[in-house]
Amino acid sequence: MKTPRYLRYAIFSIAVLLFACVSNPTLATEYPGGFVEWTQPGTVVGLCPVVDTGQITNVSLFINSASTSRGFENNTMVLISPDGTDIYLFDLLAYQISGASLFHTRFIDTAPVIITDGIPPYVGSFQPGESFFNFNGEWMTGTWTLAVYNNANGNIGAVTDWSLIINQATPIPTPSPVLPTPTPISVTYKEYPGSSFSWNGIGATTGTIGIEEQGIVYEVNLKLSANATGGLVPIGMYLQSPEGDSMALFNQNQLADYSLYLTTFDDSADQPIISGVAPYIGPYRPVDNLAFFNNQSLIGDWSLIVYSNSADAGEVTDWSLIIGSTGRIGTPTPTITPRTSVTTTPVGYKTPSPTPTAMPSPTPADYCPVTSGSPFTALGQQVKWCPIQAPTTEGRVDKVTLYINEFHITGEGDLDFVGMWLVSPNDTVVELFPKHVLEEHALSATWFNDSATREITEGLGPYIGEWRPTGLLSDFNGEDIAGTWNLVIYNDYVCEQDPDEPPCEDSAELAENWVLEICPMPPSPTQTPTPDAPTPTPTPFVPPPQPACTGYSGGSITGSSVGTFSDILSISDSGSVVDVKVELQTSGNFDLKQLT
Repeated sequence: MKTPRYLRYAIFSIAVLLFACVSNPTLATEYPGGFVEWTQPGTVVGLCPVVDTGQITNVSLFINSASTSRGFENNTMVLISPDGTDIYLFDLLAYQISGASLFHTRFIDTAPVIITDGIPPYVGSFQPGESFFNFNGEWMTGTWTLAVYNNANGNIGAVTDWSLIINQATPIPTPSPVLPTPTPISVTYKEYPGSSFSWNGIGATTGTIGIEEQGIVYEVNLKLSANATGGLVPIGMYLQSPEGDSMALFNQNQLADYSLYLTTFDDSADQPIISGVAPYIGPYRPVDNLAFFNNQSLIGDWSLIVYSNSADAGEVTDWSLIIGSTGRIGTPTPTITPRTSVTTTPVGYKTPSPTPTAMPSPTPADYCPVTSGSPFTALGQQVKWCPIQAPTTEGRVDKVTLYINEFHITGEGDLDFVGMWLVSPNDTVVELFPKHVLEEHALSATWFNDSATREITEGLGPYIGEWRPTGLLSDFNGEDIAGTWNLVIYNDYVCEQDPDEPPCEDSAELAENWVLEICPMPPSPTQTPTPDAPTPTPTPFVPPPQPACTGYSGGSITGSSVGTFSDILSISDSGSVVDVKVELQTSGNFDLKQLT
């Protein structure tokens, strides 16, 4: 049964005064909403005031970040307009979702899939459970409300950042320009076979195809056959390029039954793999676009990564890559260099020593030393410090990246109970991820790098590839590299047990070495002193010739009372005035202070 509609009566909208006039709707305006937090069962709200006027033509809602400790299957989220119209984004029954996070989630009617068909943390655009179309025609002005209902004790959460977009204009398509016919590109296709490999238990297993030919990737397809004894539901498969980028062929909980047989993953296939039927024979579109690899380098190790969230075994019995590439470089044919004639130096002739030319100091090549840490185990409710010596004893930090090859949680626990931090010799702490932001049981082939395009909280287990940590590794920049660095793990999970029995503990295990890469700052360039310029000899100052002055005489001015008296002096000469002097001769019985 859907959450009762008493929510709309528990929220009092702010009344607004509307003027009796018609105004055009505001286009493409985003309005930030208020913080929403829940700590116990009940209803909480966040408000979004809109002061602009106009009729609504479309609405969308963007949630930048939201999380809840026991999962959104315990929550209902509703958007309520100033007129009291309520639209359910998701609820406890008909539109139920799962997972503990929403991240960069946009609710919009034009999205291709409904939110209930998404995968946590629901990155991207999704249709709400009910359509925002019901807001159309209402007046936008007033207070909008985001209401969250929580029905579970201990389910603590918050919507930390959300906004409302009203009347986003629909773009008018621009006619495609007429382009000249491109020059055909020479593309060579070749199949590269891989070896079979198997997995057994929770974690990631990797098969590798090494390509020694040079070229630029134009298209990638992958063909494989595989069996999973416990079914494909807990299995995810990913393809990783030599440049370290990973694309999902399919994620956990997306396929059914037990087998893939002669399955070809091809972006141009008509049917997506998630809508196929076992054993998925033929071409299917992967969930991520393999075209992401286009224009990357062909040469290097390509990896098929299988992540299992089950203790059951499985095997990739056959797999290969079909890659179209351009600019492939084969073995070059040696060119014979013609011999040059040698002129004999006469006996007794002494070759003059050339004048040495000052050469600039070479710029050192980019070099980022690495060091490896040892495997370790962190038991439940334990903080584990894992020390590692800096890869070099000189210089200051310019960039830090961290690689974890294989980290997993045993038993019933998962990454939701684990936090991870990196600590420098200077005691600077950078958060890789805190508790309650990751899901599933493992990290595999995971790089923490500030330059990654996505944050680790946006990913899905086993988080293969490059991810931004939740903190900034650039906080280490400028510090001394030398000393002991520490990877700190906190595992907060202890499984519930009968009071009469000893507590069971799930451990967090780093099964293989982890790697710390630190790039030092480049040395400061040595400045070449600029030779002193010769002091110029000053040119003696020659004063300009003084202009000739001409005297002009005026008449007499007589005054016998208080008033203004004047005389006019007419000058017929031409030229520019550079100086004026006036000479006066006066006589009479008066004080000069009385004259102006």
